[in-house]
Amino acid sequence: MASAELLGLSEEHEAAVVEYLRFARYKREERLTSIGGAFEDVRDVAVAPDNVYRSEEVSKIIDDLKQGVHSDLETELADNDHTHVLLMCQLFKKAQEWKLVLKPKIDELESMKDLSEIRAFEKSSFSGVEAKTLSPAKSKLDPLADDGPAAVLKAVS
Repeated sequence: MASAELLGLSEEHEAAVVEYLRFARYKREERLTSIGGAFEDVRDVAVAPDNVYRSEEVSKIIDDLKQGVHSDLETELADNDHTHVLLMCQLFKKAQEWKLVLKPKIDELESMKDLSEIRAFEKSSFSGVEAKTLSPAKSKLDPLADDGPAAVLKAVS
């Protein structure tokens, strides 16, 4: 598994991040396959091997391809955004159960330094050795221990 110091997370949280990255990589591959399929469709259907095309015909083929890829990509990006919002809702709901308020730093989401750290974490997490995963019972958002602040919060609620 990747170095916990890279992200500054506990082992349980790091495993959850790795699991999310695994999911994101799978979805990314699905999206790339879909876009590749659009190009293959044009090659197989719209372009005959021995034909010579006029510039208007080439322009129409390219415009149709552009429109199809744009539509597919827009849908995929919206689905991706909704997945992120769903994950945030899960975290916020769990925080609310513990009477906590999470305040994400939206202005830091495009930090090139932070994004490069995540890329390095992903690369080290999936380089050759499959990352370990938590058992389903431990993968929920639960306190790491029943002492300290967790005990106080349980007593209050």
